Amino acid sequence: MPDGDRLTVGIAGHWFHKGRVIFKFTGCDTMTDAERYVGGRLVVDGFDADRLKQDEYYEHQIVGSEVLDSNGNSLGVVKRLMRTGGTDVLVVDRDGSREYLIPFASDICTEVDVGAKRILIHPPEGLLDL
Repeated sequence: MPDGDRLTVGIAGHWFHKGRVIFKFTGCDTMTDAERYVGGRLVVDGFDADRLKQDEYYEHQIVGSEVLDSNGNSLGVVKRLMRTGGTDVLVVDRDGSREYLIPFASDICTEVDVGAKRILIHPPEGLLDL
């Protein structure tokens, strides 16, 4: 919570509204009850998270990763993941001076090391010139 308190809540349900997910917490039945959680941050214990298949990642595992080209040159850090409805796109920030848009596809992003927060890419010719 904004004041530093940590609360444990149960999720009784969820739905989508205007591109956002809305959660209903157990025992939270009115708007007045829900106001208690305004400004809070929802964190899911890793033990409770869905298990991913090979070559699947949570967004928090990718954001903050350093992106290196096939020669070991740093292109910057993943600032965010852009959802396109197809292949997601890494938005890579190079010290605020340049931004690269890299498709997060296995033939381009050939190695993803979530422990080291590092992604090795083999970009097609011209991708980094865009």
